[in-house]
Amino acid sequence: MTTICLRLFVTGQTISAKRARAALAELELQLLAERGPGAIVSEVIDVLAAPDIAARDDVFATPTIVRLSPGPSQR
Repeated sequence: MTTICLRLFVTGQTISAKRARAALAELELQLLAERGPGAIVSEVIDVLAAPDIAARDDVFATPTIVRLSPGPSQR
């Protein structure tokens, strides 16, 4: 089984950031139920706290989710 790695970029605690976090949590629960433990690894990056990571990943708008693996990378 391939682990799905996701990175969610948000800006602070805006309404859209909260919705994106909730959608990611729901997706995690769904994948865990379907595939079992270890099916998904995710991280949330606040671009206000870590603008260097957003710049490195070419994120210019938030919320943005990036699938890191399995490749190829997708937004």
